[in-house]
Amino acid sequence: MNFFESLAKALFLVSLFLLTALTPLLAADDSAEKVPVVSTGAGPQAQSEPRGYIIGPQNLLQIKIFGDATSSQMYRVDEGGFVKHALIGRVKLSGMSVEDAEKMMETRLAGDYIINPQVTIFILEYSRFSIIGEVQRPGTYEITGRVSVIEAISMAGGFTRIANPRGVKIMRNKEGQESAIEIDTTRVTQHGDRSADVAIDAGDILVVSKSFF
Repeated sequence: MNFFESLAKALFLVSLFLLTALTPLLAADDSAEKVPVVSTGAGPQAQSEPRGYIIGPQNLLQIKIFGDATSSQMYRVDEGGFVKHALIGRVKLSGMSVEDAEKMMETRLAGDYIINPQVTIFILEYSRFSIIGEVQRPGTYEITGRVSVIEAISMAGGFTRIANPRGVKIMRNKEGQESAIEIDTTRVTQHGDRSADVAIDAGDILVVSKSFF
């Protein structure tokens, strides 16, 4: 074997030794890069139910009772504000906040029906009101919280250029009794009289008249 052949063989053996020694280290580095990073920050969460939301006619509710595996049903609040619950019968929820309705139902269910009941109410469909006349987008809108007359008009895109801001009327039907509430919105917008900014109820029809001047 000549000198060059001996040198080539020696270099090959050195390369083989280095490759064998470094392979585990390279594999460890590669696996470290592939370890998934776990975020400790809070991700998106489901929105909590509005506990202060006032239940009204037309609401579709899901009522869950912890302690009764079979009790997770949907109920439509009727025009009188009642639901007919499978366990406690006809009960009025309209006018109550979600939180107060839960507590009331827990009291009604305790003892006779379920030991230590825990009630959770979810709003699946909100109450609605309608607005017609001289607004940009007449139609039907959801009531997802307190909605005043001014807010209702804003939801509908505001007045048209020929609207009469002093001639707004709420047509209301409460338990079969019809009434009309006349509103001058300029008392709110020009004079800051918040008492004139009446809250909209479920089923209300807001009528915005046309100005004659």
